[in-house]
Amino acid sequence: MFGGHGQDYFYDGLAFGLSLIPFAIIVALIAASLLKEPPKHRASVRERKARNS
Repeated sequence: MFGGHGQDYFYDGLAFGLSLIPFAIIVALIAASLLKEPPKHRASVRERKARNS
């Protein structure tokens, strides 16, 4: 079974792919947070606060 021949490579690849899921979720959350609040919007909020002060 663990000789490294045949379908064993399929299971190795499957296990590796499943182990990457948490990292993919973290990357997706970071990307979503950056897309939700783009840098231009944050800069304009800072400019409005500076003008009001």
